[in-house]
Amino acid sequence: MFSVNGNPEGDWNFFSQDLSNHIPAPTGVALDLLGDKFATFTNYIQEVGLSNYANYDQDGNAASSTVFPFKLRFHPHASVQNVIPTELQNGDYMGYMPQL
Repeated sequence: MFSVNGNPEGDWNFFSQDLSNHIPAPTGVALDLLGDKFATFTNYIQEVGLSNYANYDQDGNAASSTVFPFKLRFHPHASVQNVIPTELQNGDYMGYMPQL
């Protein structure tokens, strides 16, 4: 995810931003309230843990020791970064089919 606030204003391109399991704090009254609600369950509302990915090896066997990354950042490859336009005509994102 890039942010709970979404991409910058008017940017429909999902691949225009890096994606990560750690995101910035929400901004705005509604998202602040939503963040407060989530925080009643966990103090780490802006992060997704990765430790469970290390519990098993590639064959599904329990791992004897676990090593896992704290944070991942996915940078979209140049071949897909501009597949979706930042502004869609008539706001019709449901009818848009990118040409790969």
